[in-house]
Amino acid sequence: LHSEGNSDFVFGFEDGTVPPDGWTGDWTDDTTWAATGTHSAKSAMLGGNTNSDLTYADYAPTENGLISFDYKVSSEGNHDMLALLIDAAQTLTTWSGEGTGTVRYIVPPGTMDVTLRYLRDFGAIGGDDAVWVDNVRLMNRVAGCGGTPEAFHAGPAQVVAIQAGGVTVEAIYSGEQLVYSAGG
Repeated sequence: LHSEGNSDFVFGFEDGTVPPDGWTGDWTDDTTWAATGTHSAKSAMLGGNTNSDLTYADYAPTENGLISFDYKVSSEGNHDMLALLIDAAQTLTTWSGEGTGTVRYIVPPGTMDVTLRYLRDFGAIGGDDAVWVDNVRLMNRVAGCGGTPEAFHAGPAQVVAIQAGGVTVEAIYSGEQLVYSAGG
């Protein structure tokens, strides 16, 4: 996938500013993990049954857009989770336990708020009890994502989701490369 247009935003956090300009939330700069470089955004330390958010308001792709980010999760498996929300609605399955990967999520045109959320339950603590994100991309236009079927390729430990006509198709995988097609 590649982006076209001049309204793309890439947040690599290398200047140590978290949240970066245009974002709100309680996440902080961290240098213990980064997908590239040395800095990432890390969720806030939480008490039980609370959330830590990093939100970009008014993302407005003029055509099909792409939200992409690298992540690390170190949490209580199946309980404390990283989630991607669009306009406060959870869009993808969540990620918990121990792991890293890349998410690519295609969205329809329009104005929306994008939130990366760490959800912590009231129970036990697992791992570092935190999540990290790096290389967050909000792309204005993704070429080839119109109303015709397209093939999307991604490597190990990635999530690819396509939303069209109110239906979301999602693949989560690791190991060999997966290729799938979706139509509009």
